[in-house]
Amino acid sequence: MTIENISINTLTQPLVTQLVADADVLRLTIDYLDNGCRVVDATLGGLEAGRRLVEIALGGLGSARLDSHLRLQVTAPALACAASQFPNWTLHYNKGKTHFHGYGCGAAQVLAKKSPILKHLAYQDRAGKAALIVIADKIPPLDLSDQIADTCGVEPDELTLIVTPANSLAGMILLLSQGLALAVRQSQATWEITDATMTIPLNAAGGKYPIEQAMTHILQFAEVALWTNADPKNILRHLKERPPLPEKLDLATLMLMPAKVTVFAQGEAFF
Repeated sequence: MTIENISINTLTQPLVTQLVADADVLRLTIDYLDNGCRVVDATLGGLEAGRRLVEIALGGLGSARLDSHLRLQVTAPALACAASQFPNWTLHYNKGKTHFHGYGCGAAQVLAKKSPILKHLAYQDRAGKAALIVIADKIPPLDLSDQIADTCGVEPDELTLIVTPANSLAGMILLLSQGLALAVRQSQATWEITDATMTIPLNAAGGKYPIEQAMTHILQFAEVALWTNADPKNILRHLKERPPLPEKLDLATLMLMPAKVTVFAQGEAFF
C-alpha cells in the first residue's frame, strides 16, 4: 500500500468511534451542537484519554504508549506528523460577544488542506467524515463548527470536534507528542522519512503557561529517531539549524527542536 492510497480520515474514524464508546471510562463528555456536529469534551480526560488523542492526531498512522514516558512509533511521518498531528490550523472566531481562539490538529486538517507539506506529497484525502482535535479552553461556537465542516468538505453532522484545554492531563500528553512533529517539520525533507519514533518523560499538567511548559520539556528531554532510505545529508543539515524560541509563542507556526534527534540511514546512525 502506498501513501496515495491511504485515507487518514478513514483510518481515524474507528479510533474516534472507540473514544466515544469509552467516554465514561475516559471521563469525556459527549454533546451535539444544533447543526449535528458531535463534540467530545476532554477537559476532565486523563492520561489514557490523552494517549488516544495522540493516536487520533496521527491519523491512524502511529501508536502511542504510556508508562513514565510517552513513546511514539509512526509510519509515513510526513503525513502522520507534519500534515495531521501538528496544529497547522489556527481557529479564530470573533462575533458580537462571542470570542474563541484555539488550535486544530488531526486528519481533518488534510481535508482542509491546512498543511504546506501536502504540496510536496502530492497527497489528497477524500472522506465523508472528519475529526478535528481542538486545543482550546472552551467549546467552539456553532458558526465556527459550520465553517470547519465547510472547509473540510463534510456535512456538520459528519464532523467530530474533540476539545481539550492545553492545561489538562489529556492536553499535556497531546502537547508533549508534538515533539515528534516538530522534528519531522524541521528536517525540511519530511517526504524522505519513512519511519519515526519519540520518547519523552511525562511532566506535570495544569500550569499557568502549559504550551510554554511543554515546549521547554521537549527542548530538554525529547529523544527522536528518524529513518530514511535517502541520503541523510539534507535532513541532517536542517536538523542542525536550531531556531531560537520566538518571543510570542504561536503553536501553529512554532519551529523548535527536541533535545536529541538521531537519523538512521544506509546502515548507520547520524547525530
